[in-house]
Amino acid sequence: GKRYTLKEFKVHADEWKTEHFEKESVKEISEDEVEEKYWKTITAPETMVEVEYGSELHTTTHGSGFPTCGNPLNPLDTSTPSTYTRSLWNLNNLNACTLLRYVKEDIPGIISPWVYVGMCFSTFCWHNEDHYLYSINYLWEGEPKQWYGVSGDDAERFEEAMRDYAPELFE
Repeated sequence: GKRYTLKEFKVHADEWKTEHFEKESVKEISEDEVEEKYWKTITAPETMVEVEYGSELHTTTHGSGFPTCGNPLNPLDTSTPSTYTRSLWNLNNLNACTLLRYVKEDIPGIISPWVYVGMCFSTFCWHNEDHYLYSINYLWEGEPKQWYGVSGDDAERFEEAMRDYAPELFE
């Protein structure tokens, strides 16, 4: 795919969205409009819509949006610790208050956060998190995200329904 800076991607995503919804500005497009058009699109196999999505961008390479102290690869790195670099809400530090602090090896997406960059209609497959661990997400900028979830108690029934609906995905 094409390479973008975050600023270029936002411009591209906003242009795509306003064109797709035939509006002058993304501010004119409601969350309800987006959700309605999303479900109409994915339930109509003859409809072709192409969007771009950047996934699993390793934060030690690309930065996390959170400041660090001592990571020269992070554009938000500082030479002196601050409230923000030490905060446990800083995703770079989140494991400091869990048993994962004892894991010495970097496991991308578990020990160090990943960044995902999406646009309207970007979709990430329904899945169980790695090793069935919990997930935390932070929306830095852009439109609100719509999340759907299935309780663990209903996971088997959900998978059975998906096998009935789209068996080709399980071959």
